[in-house]
Amino acid sequence: MRNTAYSEYATDVRIAFFGEAGFGWRRFEELGLAPVLLREEIDYRREAGLGERVRVTLRAAGLSPDGGHREG
Repeated sequence: MRNTAYSEYATDVRIAFFGEAGFGWRRFEELGLAPVLLREEIDYRREAGLGERVRVTLRAAGLSPDGGHREG
């Protein structure tokens, strides 16, 4: 698996996370917002083989207690 494929899987997981929380791409467009990735860290445990299942774990940091946003 090429190196960038791991990052692409992580992107898919982040987009799914937002979608499950009610923030699909249409909702972001309506609000004039977009998710911003400030940092991405990948810990490679081992190489994934062809046809092998890969698990991606999402950890969100910097959310308010209720998961909402805070005004400036």
